[in-house]
Amino acid sequence: MKRIIETLKSKWPEYFLEVIVITIGILGAFILNNWNENRKLSIDIENLFSSFENELEANIKTSSSLISYGYGLDSTLTLYLNNEITRKNFWDLSRALTFSVSMRKFNHDNLDALIAFEKQLSKKYIALIPVLKELKTRIESQRQWEQTVLDLQMLRTKELVDELPFYNWDDSVSREKIINYVLTNPSYKNKILHYYGYQLDENVWDATLIRTSSVALLWKIKSMRAEGPISIEPFLKDFGLKPFQKLECGEQSFEAKEEIDFRRHYIIYNNTNNTVFYNHLDANGEILNSEEISLSPNSFRLDEFAYRGDSFIEVLADGSCKKAYRRAKADYLVLE
Repeated sequence: MKRIIETLKSKWPEYFLEVIVITIGILGAFILNNWNENRKLSIDIENLFSSFENELEANIKTSSSLISYGYGLDSTLTLYLNNEITRKNFWDLSRALTFSVSMRKFNHDNLDALIAFEKQLSKKYIALIPVLKELKTRIESQRQWEQTVLDLQMLRTKELVDELPFYNWDDSVSREKIINYVLTNPSYKNKILHYYGYQLDENVWDATLIRTSSVALLWKIKSMRAEGPISIEPFLKDFGLKPFQKLECGEQSFEAKEEIDFRRHYIIYNNTNNTVFYNHLDANGEILNSEEISLSPNSFRLDEFAYRGDSFIEVLADGSCKKAYRRAKADYLVLE
C-alpha cells in the first residue's frame, strides 16, 4: 500500500494535467454545441419572422376586405330603416336583407409559433410579446363572433323557409310576396337589426381591431429588421389605406355626410417626439371622451375605443384645438 501511494504522488502532476485537458475539451465541445444550437435557433426565429410578415400582410388585406363589406351592409341597412328600398332596387340589395354572411379566414400559424418561442426570443423581439398575444386574442374573438353570426344566419334562414313556403320559388308572384314581407313586416325588421348588431358591432369590429394590431406589429418588425425606422405614411398607403380628412379648427361643419352606424377601430400613430393630446367629437361638435386622450411619442393607439356614427378628432395644444380631422370611412390618422 505504501508503495502504491508513493507511485501516485510521483505521477500526480501528470494525471492532473490529463484531467485538465479532458475537462477543457468537454467544456469546449459543450460551448461550441450550445453556440451552434443558439445560432440555429436564431436563424429559425428570423425565418419565422419573415413568414410572419407575410402572414400579417395577408391579414391586413383580409381585415380591410371585411371592413369594406361592413360598410356596404351598413349602407343597405340605413336605406332599409329609412324605408328607402323600393321594389325596383330590392333585388340588388336583397343579399344584405336576407342575413348574408361573408366569411374571412385570418391566418395565425406563425403567430402561434412565435408565442411558443416566447422564452427563446432575443431582447430585440421580446417587447413584441404583449402585442403578439393581443393579436391572438383578437383573432380568436373574431372567429367566435363569426361563428355566432353563422349560427344566427342559419336560424333566421330556417325561420324564413318555415314562415314563407314560397321563399325559394322563383316565379314573379312569389318574388313579390318576398319583397312585401321583407319591407313591411315589423318582426322581420327587428330580426334584421338584431342580426346586424352581431355582424357589424362584433364581427366587423373585431376585424378593425385585428387590422390595427397587425399594422402596428408589421411596421415594428420591419423597422427592427431594417435596422432603422420605416416611414409610416407610405407604409400605410401601400395597403391602400385612406387617411382621415384634414380640416381647419373652427371651420368643420360637423355635418354627418356619411353616417356609419357601427363601431370601428382606427389606426392612429403619433409620428412626433412629444405626447399628443386629442378629443373625439360627434357630428354636432360635442366631445365624446370623458377626458383628453393622450398618445405617447412614436407609438400606435391600440386600446379599444369606439364611437358610432360620423365623428371627428381635434388635436389639442394648450387645451385648444390645433388641428381637426374627419374619420368617415377613412382608415388611419398620422399625427405630425
